[in-house]
Amino acid sequence: MAKLCDAESCYNPRWGKGYCKNHQHLRTDKKQKVISPLSAKKAEELAMYRPRRDKYLKENTVCEVRECSKPSTHIHHKNGRIGKMLYDVNYFMAVCNGCHPQKIHENPEWAREQGYLI
Repeated sequence: MAKLCDAESCYNPRWGKGYCKNHQHLRTDKKQKVISPLSAKKAEELAMYRPRRDKYLKENTVCEVRECSKPSTHIHHKNGRIGKMLYDVNYFMAVCNGCHPQKIHENPEWAREQGYLI
């Protein structure tokens, strides 16, 4: 007679080491594959981006949105952040915490007219 699953209240026959097909996830002897939160390519891009971002913010201490004089705390990427656009300083814009989401991202038509979005 086949041995039964080790899971509580399960009477299915074992499939593998101690558990049936439905309860294989309960096995403690198998190693869990750890998925990196960051790909090697993205880590390389961020290594290039961070020093450029820090330098840009150090050189541009005031928000670059017209009629705003608050200290800049964010980098806005006028042309997006995909690929080389992430670290291309030509598309950086130093902005404050208020202007970045409220003025630029919540009003894309206005931001395009002002040249804040390409």
